[in-house]
Amino acid sequence: MEEIAKAGILTGLSTMPILPGLCDDEANLEQVACWTASHCGWFVLASGLTLADQQRQFFIGVLRDRFPDLLPCTSGCIPPAPMAPSAAATRTPSAGASASCAGNMASPTGCRGRSSPATSGRTCGKRIVETLANQVYAMELDNAPGQRIWAYRKAAWAIEGLDQDVGLIYRQTGRRGLESIPNVGPRLALVVESLI
Repeated sequence: MEEIAKAGILTGLSTMPILPGLCDDEANLEQVACWTASHCGWFVLASGLTLADQQRQFFIGVLRDRFPDLLPCTSGCIPPAPMAPSAAATRTPSAGASASCAGNMASPTGCRGRSSPATSGRTCGKRIVETLANQVYAMELDNAPGQRIWAYRKAAWAIEGLDQDVGLIYRQTGRRGLESIPNVGPRLALVVESLI
C-alpha cells in the first residue's frame, strides 16, 4: 500500500462487511485506520452486512447452529430484508470507522508534506465531485433521508459530466449558472458555491 501511495495513486482499505460482536469493535476499527494512515493510505471504506436470500438464511443458520451465544449481539448486523443494509450494522461501526479515519487520515504518518492524490492537480469540478461523493457516503452512514442522498449523488454526476469546469461556470455566471446545471438547482447551488 505504501509503495503504491507514494507513487501518487490514491489508496486505502476496504473493511466490508463490518460485523460488530463477531470480529469488529471500535478498537479494531481504530487500529485499522491507524495502520492505513501509517502506510500512506487516505481512506477506509466501511460498510455493514448485506445478504441475498440464500446467503441470509445460511448466515443466520451458521450463527444459530455454531455460535448461538453470538446471535443476540449480532442481530443488529443482520439486514431486515435481502440486500438491505442494517441500520445498526452500518451506522455505529461505520460511523466509528469514519470518525477514526477523519482523525488519522488527515496527514498519513510517514507521508507528511505530500498532498492527497485525490486533490492535487485536480480541477475545481473534480474536487467538488469528490467532496459531494464523500458527503453522500457520510449521509449513508448517518442513515440520512434517501431523497437527500440521491440529490447529492445526482448533482455530483451532473457536475462530473459538464463540458467545462464548474468553477469557470461560476466565475462567468455566478450562482444562477450553478442553478442552471441539471440536478443542481437552488439548494445544491449554495452547497457547490461554498465549495468553490
